[in-house]
Amino acid sequence: MYSDELLALCDRLFRELIRFLGNNVDAGTLHELVGVFGDLETNVSLVEKLKDKEAVEARDMAEDLFRKQSINKGIFCLMLAFLKNPNLGGLDGYIHSYMVHKVGSKKNWYSVLQVKDYSAGVVDIKKSYKRMVLMLHPDKCRSVAAEGATKIVNAAWDLLSDSRRRASYDRLIGCNQPPEKRTNPNRASSSGLWQKTTFTPSSGFGSGG
Repeated sequence: MYSDELLALCDRLFRELIRFLGNNVDAGTLHELVGVFGDLETNVSLVEKLKDKEAVEARDMAEDLFRKQSINKGIFCLMLAFLKNPNLGGLDGYIHSYMVHKVGSKKNWYSVLQVKDYSAGVVDIKKSYKRMVLMLHPDKCRSVAAEGATKIVNAAWDLLSDSRRRASYDRLIGCNQPPEKRTNPNRASSSGLWQKTTFTPSSGFGSGG
C-alpha cells in the first residue's frame, strides 16, 4: 500500500506536467503519461533518492536515466526538478525532448508534433513543426535527448506533409473512426487517474534548487 503522501506527490507532478504542456496535450500524450506516473513502485525509489537533492541533481539524474533508455524514469525526475525549481534554465526543452521520444516510440506522429486535430491543414502542422524544431535547437536545449528528438520531429513532418503518406497513415490509425475504435493510443483520458488525492507540501519538495 502506497502512502497518501506519495500519491499526492504523483498527483501534483502529473497535473504540473499537463499544465506545463498546456494546450498542446492531446489524448495520445496523456496515454503515454499514464505509464510515467502509474509506476508507483519505481517512483517511490526515485522520490527517496532525490528527496534531499537540488533541482540540478534531479535533472542530471534524468539525463543518466535517458542514456540508459529509461524514459519514464527520466520524465519523472525532470518533473521532480521542476517542482523543486520551476525556473531552472532550459528545463522546458528537456521535458519536451523526452516527451517526443516517448510518443515517437509508438509512431504517434500527430502527438510528436503536438497536433491535436487530425484534420489540421498542412499550414497549421508546419507551424507546430517549426515550433518544435526551434524548441529543440542546440542553442535552446542542451539535453542528450534533443538530437534524437529532432530526428523524430523531422520524421513526423516528412510523413504528415506528404499527402499520400499522411492519407495512408490516417487510414492505418483510423482517423475517420470514432476515438474508441482507433488503433493508435490517442484515445486515452486522464479522467480519474489521480482524482482521489490532494497534494500537501512535504518531503522537502517545493524548496528552491
